[in-house]
Amino acid sequence: MKLGVPVAYISNNRELMVLDRTGTTHSHTLHLDGPLLWGTWQLGTPKSAAFSWPTWSPDGRHLACFRLPSPETASARVFAHEVGGISSIELADLGNRLPIYLHWSPDGRQVAVLSQRRDRLQLSSTSLDVVGQEVTLAEGSPLFFTWAGQGVLAAFIGDLGGQRSRMALLDPTGQKPSSSLPGEPGNFCAPLWLDPRVVYVLHERGHTLVVSADIHEREPTRIEEVTGLVALVASPDGKTMARALAPDGDGTPYRSIALVDVETNEVREVADVPCLAYLWSPHGDRLVLAKVNTERNLLEWLRMDLDGHIEHLCEMYPTRDLGFYLRFFEQYCQSHPLIDPTGESLLLAGTLVQKGSGDDSRIWQVSLETGEVSDLAEGLFAVFGPECAPL
Repeated sequence: MKLGVPVAYISNNRELMVLDRTGTTHSHTLHLDGPLLWGTWQLGTPKSAAFSWPTWSPDGRHLACFRLPSPETASARVFAHEVGGISSIELADLGNRLPIYLHWSPDGRQVAVLSQRRDRLQLSSTSLDVVGQEVTLAEGSPLFFTWAGQGVLAAFIGDLGGQRSRMALLDPTGQKPSSSLPGEPGNFCAPLWLDPRVVYVLHERGHTLVVSADIHEREPTRIEEVTGLVALVASPDGKTMARALAPDGDGTPYRSIALVDVETNEVREVADVPCLAYLWSPHGDRLVLAKVNTERNLLEWLRMDLDGHIEHLCEMYPTRDLGFYLRFFEQYCQSHPLIDPTGESLLLAGTLVQKGSGDDSRIWQVSLETGEVSDLAEGLFAVFGPECAPL
């Protein structure tokens, strides 16, 4: 299969690598001495820095990622690497916090950072224009967010210290006071930005409602009443949402996949297939589903057309990184694309059943049309870059 855009990936030694359109591999790893740690994981090899969660800037010029702790750098740090050059900017030192998630602003000048300290999550912002300055915006548990256009973050900030959960609008510079959208949110993950509205889930008099609210007018519009944990993912053109429900709550499969028209709020049920996660094709013409096969203890990947027709793609044992991504797919899919911009292929990390049970984890490119598989490299996690990326 042809590689139409570059791929950033984390090698099995947790080096930061880029595979360009010609198939040439470029290393963006800075070398250190000593063993490497990520939380309680012993990782990497001596004399190698360890990285996680690479994500491309919208213009494809930079890769943001976490650099994990080592004996020489006892804390995790946030870096922005120039893809076409050799410069590397340290945006933030996380101190005693664990790295979780990164998300570029629409203009590619700021990076929102989610990290964890003990039992709470912290949302902060960094900037390419003010290097080394990290602005703390919110703390809570849970905490999920999205960019609501340029210069605003919409965040679901969970209960902390007796305070009620809220859907906050935050200034990433920290210079303006935060405000809140109506209602008390809950039973979902990341909010959606569908210009000019934020879509989220709230509790109201014992009911769970999917609503949307204009960030300027603030009055929410009710979309539907639901039961259980809700997953919301926006189509690439922002005209449709894919909604699924886990009636038995967190840790159980999503079901009842439906498409929601953003303009009319019409809800159309598509399929009742149990799944762990689902992703939109960049063309908005299909969904790609990840389904856990409990009998065989593996992960199945399926292609689903918008009429509910399903085709099997492959079976695999995912890496820990990919498994974590899928656990919080509504958040990660906004910034870490596993499907290339043409909608032709899917990036997976782990062991494919059809390719045997080798000891090393591999990065696989899977055709969404034929299921054909290409072995790209050894690695733990990978994301496609944008079509405008220079390599």
